[in-house]
Amino acid sequence: MLATAMGAINAFLLAKLAGLFRGRTVLGFMEDLGAGVSAKVVALIFTVFSVHLASITLRDFAELMVTSFYEGTPLIVFIVVMAVLAYWLAYMGIEVTARVAQFVFPLIIGGIVLLNLASLNLGEPGNIFPIVAKGVSPIVRGGVTHWAFFADVAIWFLLIPHLNSSVKKYTFLPLSVLASGLLLVFTIFCIILGIGNRIAVMRIYPYLTLIGEISLVEFIERVEGFFLIIWVASNFLKIVLFLYAGSISTGYLFRLGDHRAVLLPLMIIAVNLSVLLFDNYQQLRNFFRPEVYAVYASIIQLGIPVYITVLWLFRRRSAVGTAN
Repeated sequence: MLATAMGAINAFLLAKLAGLFRGRTVLGFMEDLGAGVSAKVVALIFTVFSVHLASITLRDFAELMVTSFYEGTPLIVFIVVMAVLAYWLAYMGIEVTARVAQFVFPLIIGGIVLLNLASLNLGEPGNIFPIVAKGVSPIVRGGVTHWAFFADVAIWFLLIPHLNSSVKKYTFLPLSVLASGLLLVFTIFCIILGIGNRIAVMRIYPYLTLIGEISLVEFIERVEGFFLIIWVASNFLKIVLFLYAGSISTGYLFRLGDHRAVLLPLMIIAVNLSVLLFDNYQQLRNFFRPEVYAVYASIIQLGIPVYITVLWLFRRRSAVGTAN
């Protein structure tokens, strides 16, 4: 809940800033402000951030597949297959990606809600108590960790020119963060209510453990396959957007006529990073500690927006001074 509130406020400020771009990317806006060198630095940061998160998502997806469903299959198989499919969709363009998302998105959200509702019959009210047993510190730590995950919203700074003109003031940014945060709160509540906090913290994938316990009217069981569809679809779209956003920033960096030309190299880099960065899943989880990932994500979520705001205010004050 704390992370949702922080993320929604941050996304609202990002939306207000995006309103200044007037249909341009953040890089084009900075160039118009006369900060061409800074725009290239920001483009490089967005490229690194996008490719890095694509590699992390690939590894996270593959780890679940190998750990929970296909233990005998090498990790690299799932990474390569997912990466190639994501590359293909990203190369087809943002319009095709949007059409796929329109079809998949209701399945993802509806599936999570249905699974959560189905798990409520497992609930033990006593599992949610005691509340705040260890003080506020763990809540703040967890809030900062989950707030960092909302840094993904900043990649929309590169996708603004593709938005429909009917989208006004970019209110979808804070609203999407608020909606996803509330869904996450509901999901975590179901996990704690269904299997208890002690079991949840010992499991690598507690939500999958909860779903494995679902049994309705004595014949609806083993719904893990439904979860698998949701997991694959959501990670697939996430990787596609990361690769596409990374290609835009890279294309700007090298002044390419068609930014899709760099999609294949970016995909290859993401695949290699997904294998090389982490020796095991525990190292991947350690990367998401507040003192690591929150600091890393704040560059995109706070550092760049603050810099652009200061730059815009400085240019505006200079223009007013010149006019006077």
